[in-house]
Amino acid sequence: MEPVASFRVPFRVRFDEAGPDGCVPPSGLVRYLQDAAWQHSEAVGFGRDWYAARGIGWLARGLDLVLTGCAPYGETIEVETELIGWRRVGARRRSRIRDARGAPVAESLVDWALVDEAGRPVRVPDEIVALAPMAGPFQATRIDLPAERPADLRVPLPLRRRDADPMGHLNNAAYLDLLDETLTRLDPPPPALTRIRLEHLRPALPGMRPAGAAWRLEDGGLAWRLEDEESGSELARAIAG
Repeated sequence: MEPVASFRVPFRVRFDEAGPDGCVPPSGLVRYLQDAAWQHSEAVGFGRDWYAARGIGWLARGLDLVLTGCAPYGETIEVETELIGWRRVGARRRSRIRDARGAPVAESLVDWALVDEAGRPVRVPDEIVALAPMAGPFQATRIDLPAERPADLRVPLPLRRRDADPMGHLNNAAYLDLLDETLTRLDPPPPALTRIRLEHLRPALPGMRPAGAAWRLEDGGLAWRLEDEESGSELARAIAG
């Protein structure tokens, strides 16, 4: 298979994807990024059947999403995505979203880990690495949160069956819905976000009862943590602003 530097795909924004302001929310943008990544993979011969035959799949580990514009209802946007980094058991993908006039809407870095059916990390096959031979090593996204304050907001966040991905985990875009559900309950609610940095620590699974905790940071940013209420295990953490 010839190396593929980047892949582009258009998406028309559906009515149900736009929020009250007429724009696609961050979780919707990440869903476009996911689909573009899968279309890229399928276009070069690595579809779901290929992964299923080997008992492996990708899990999101980190997201750095910068928001710069609006993807409005009815408009056709373009997603450009490329592989820019490799680790022994992981990859980094950079993606850009532009509106119909070519203006930037969002840019992201997403870190992925390759795992087997038991969730154990596995080495990225050479035939996948060969698609982006110029990609180099990268430092994985890590979020260090300061200590919580007594006045933290805590919100129960029931999981929906529709948000499960093909591996039976909570879809990584759905974490941004849980983030939004928590942050909008702050008093006063924060303004529109321009950047979200999120680290996935453990997959959220059916049967879990997660809760989101949020608090304001001294620099004006917002901290968020997702935990399983029963076990107390931390599932994800983020800094937004």
